[in-house]
Amino acid sequence: MRLFRNSIFTIGNIFGFLIGFAIFGGAIYLPLYLQTVQGMSPTDSGLGMLPMVVGLFSMSIVSGLLITKTGRYKIYPIAGAAVLIVALYLLNTIEVDTPYWVVAVYAYLFGTGLGLGMTTIVTPVQNAVEMRDMGVATSATTFGRSLGGAIGAALFGAILTSRLATYLAEGMGGAASSATSGGEINTNNIQAIQALPEPQKTEVLTAYTNAITDIFLMAIPVIVVALVVVFFLKEIPLRSGALVTTETATEDAESNLPAFSGH
Repeated sequence: MRLFRNSIFTIGNIFGFLIGFAIFGGAIYLPLYLQTVQGMSPTDSGLGMLPMVVGLFSMSIVSGLLITKTGRYKIYPIAGAAVLIVALYLLNTIEVDTPYWVVAVYAYLFGTGLGLGMTTIVTPVQNAVEMRDMGVATSATTFGRSLGGAIGAALFGAILTSRLATYLAEGMGGAASSATSGGEINTNNIQAIQALPEPQKTEVLTAYTNAITDIFLMAIPVIVVALVVVFFLKEIPLRSGALVTTETATEDAESNLPAFSGH
């Protein structure tokens, strides 16, 4: 717990926790949109998430190289949070008939924000603690992000259920009970939804789209808070590998010297 006295460690963990909300918002509910609304198979929806993966990995690599070259790291989580806010807003605008290529562009921006913000926050945390605490600091950051994702997934799942029931009630009147699997329409069965006759099918898909886009909209304030938090992140010089090696070797050599008294 003493590590939380280190402001960089604390801010890095808070930022990672908040970013975890966005990870699960996109990684879970965007494929749900692709399968339910756009009619993709599970395999196709997984492949449809490749733009997000490309954005995440490419920006992780680029930001890592730039941090190594410049020694500056604070700008990247700030830029990542800003890009995530834009991406979530754009994802909030998708509709039933939005072309996939548009969704793919938005997903790429989403992945870009994650690549800039999610991976780069580990560097300042590792750089701010003593070498003996490196493993604890790294695992704590990962745990904070995972915890944020778990809470975010549960929260967004509750929001999806609630908003879907509301939109179905508004769009279908007496079929409000269809929001549950025991109603006239099993909204947990994607094949059953795709087999619905018109205009019932369009009404259900519209309700699904509105409920999912509400999740993206409600994730924006969380990332805004993350953006504000990361502005307080201190930027200190990065330790070089050569310096760490030299210091470690010196400490080891001194610790192995025999103790002499009176000489």
